Amino acid sequence: MTNAADRLCRVWWFEGFWNEMPFYAPVTPYGDFGQKPYQNLGLIAEIVQRREVRFASETELDCLFVSHPQRGDSRDFDDLCPGMARGIVVSGAMIDLLAKFDLGETQVLELPMYEGLGTLMSESSSLKEPDLSRPVPGRWGLLHVLAKKSAVIEEKCVNVGHSPEAPWLDYTMFSVPYRDKKTVIALNAEAACTGADLWFDKQISSVPFISDRLRRAIEDAGLRVPMMKWLREAELYGTPMSEGAVL
Repeated sequence: MTNAADRLCRVWWFEGFWNEMPFYAPVTPYGDFGQKPYQNLGLIAEIVQRREVRFASETELDCLFVSHPQRGDSRDFDDLCPGMARGIVVSGAMIDLLAKFDLGETQVLELPMYEGLGTLMSESSSLKEPDLSRPVPGRWGLLHVLAKKSAVIEEKCVNVGHSPEAPWLDYTMFSVPYRDKKTVIALNAEAACTGADLWFDKQISSVPFISDRLRRAIEDAGLRVPMMKWLREAELYGTPMSEGAVL
């Protein structure tokens, strides 16, 4: 591992990002894909969760909506927080800050948000369509993280296991246990410290990684991201390249 004094960058990972229900915004992206409303929702959820496909002009999202309005009355959501279908909801202030950073292929889609108090999406579902007459105040968006790196060093990781085999992949996926202090994620410094400031690793689909400079910028701006209290620092091995390094 590189010595902390000599290291050109630091990298952090969100521990249990998708497990903290109190921090979830009950918000879902929505758009008309030419199918029934509930089918539209399923297709969007698949795109968001796989993080492989860009939302192109022909499949543009229309809005965000509060899909579970019964979960509290507050609409003062955090500046960055997990949403439904493994989407990441961001505020206007966070959108403005992220515009100053390298996000690679990631899309930051600023969208209007509405209350989910319209027509039922289907007879078998309790979800209601967005009510366009009831907007949620403020600026909001979906952070569709498409940036990926291949940096995990399996033999240096601790408490990181193999996910169920996926025969269609030519590499191994790893699973990270929920909130275990013994867990260590080890990364190749050159791969981790070059390029996007926010990303997922190719082999760990459940853990968002963030550069130290983006972490510091969020804190300095006073933005509200409660999940940052669960940040863990990754162990870096090797020497990162100085040009294009994520400091």
